[in-house]
Amino acid sequence: MTNLFGYDKRLPMNSGVESCESGLKLAQRWAYDVKNVMTGLIFYVWFQSYPYDDPGALEQVVLSTNGSNVAAFMVEPIQGEAGVRVANDGGYSRKVAEICQRYNVLLIVDDVQTGLGRIGKRLCSDSENVRPDFLIFGKALLGGCYLILALLCYDPIMLNIKPYQQSTTFGCNALAC
Repeated sequence: MTNLFGYDKRLPMNSGVESCESGLKLAQRWAYDVKNVMTGLIFYVWFQSYPYDDPGALEQVVLSTNGSNVAAFMVEPIQGEAGVRVANDGGYSRKVAEICQRYNVLLIVDDVQTGLGRIGKRLCSDSENVRPDFLIFGKALLGGCYLILALLCYDPIMLNIKPYQQSTTFGCNALAC
């Protein structure tokens, strides 16, 4: 799977929420170790919302901390549970990726509902040639017959965690693996 999508590491997961939460935990660990973001912040401080489909608003959020305390940006390219919202600007994903790269912010793409050919492309991010730092996908991974999802990322991110620092609710059961 990592070879197919061009990533170094894979974490098998049981649900989309668990996959996204794991992505945030990995981003936090990376930010502490690599970006030297202040440790000990309580969880809710992590999140700041901004209007969907507005890369300029995202950049303002990042600039409000000079980019130094922003670890990651997570986006669902087509928001399924929000009423199937699609970005109006054809270059939304590309602009977001450029902002993340400019300020050393990890890009996490939640392709759980839209990945693996569900929109006519292999991944939603493929439509704008965006390479996220994290890729989360999987509703269609086993043809919908069994629940397994995957979080893919690169070594410089994944290798910041030590054995047993990351786990999953059911440890990805043998039938799914």
